[in-house]
Amino acid sequence: MTAVTTAATTAGDAAEHNRRGVECHLAGRPADAAAAYTAALVADPCHAEALANRAAALAQLGDAAAAFADYAAALRLRPDSPDALNNRGVLRRGLSDLSGALADFTRALALDPGHADARANRAVVFHLRWDHAAADDLTRALAAPVGRSGVDARRHLLTVFRGDAYYHLGRTADALADYRAAFAARPAEFARLIRRTIARTVREHGADAMLADCARHLGRDPRDVLTLARRAAIHLGLGRAAEAEADRVACYALGDPRDEAMLLALLARAGGVAP
Repeated sequence: MTAVTTAATTAGDAAEHNRRGVECHLAGRPADAAAAYTAALVADPCHAEALANRAAALAQLGDAAAAFADYAAALRLRPDSPDALNNRGVLRRGLSDLSGALADFTRALALDPGHADARANRAVVFHLRWDHAAADDLTRALAAPVGRSGVDARRHLLTVFRGDAYYHLGRTADALADYRAAFAARPAEFARLIRRTIARTVREHGADAMLADCARHLGRDPRDVLTLARRAAIHLGLGRAAEAEADRVACYALGDPRDEAMLLALLARAGGVAP
């Protein structure tokens, strides 16, 4: 009887320390959270949830090696934990291990296809890899009910990313719809995201390659205002003010000046994008 009682007390202590760790974590105190999770693991070294939680806290504290060790231990105990896989994927993505992150998010979704955070996180990896499969994942993630904080906090970002994916798939009308929605919600952030995306594209692929891509888009549709706006930004980044201004003027000649997506053209005029 004593042994059973002691085991129950130990399990209760572990659960209580883990609960306190979660409270500290949510309060933005990862160091205190990590200490509480460690206390839980002293009481119960096989507490998988405390291991995964401590891994997340250690990742926030910048100790990636210790975080990976805790995730590995947690997944040995609970290989069917989509949350642990999703969180480890976030850590891997932050360290630029996109292949490892993609594997973790995909495995999490195999275990729980409705895991909105893993869906959104995988979509971001697709976006970073210029894989337009992002569009499907983004659509499914954005359809998640309001209240999934991991998605809610990034809904604006994910909408812009889907617009990018639609644009590269040649779905200009769908891209415009997403850009309009993103601009209406947060104009300044939308501008920053578009500038960053264009700058990264030029940096990774080169200005000449991007101008050739613009030419291909315009060959299919000379009235493609999004491509004209992107080309204006690239020209301005290259110091070609006259070409940038010509594209900006063309945008307004082709489209409705009240259209929020025309902000793309304004970006080129307002400062451009350094290649």
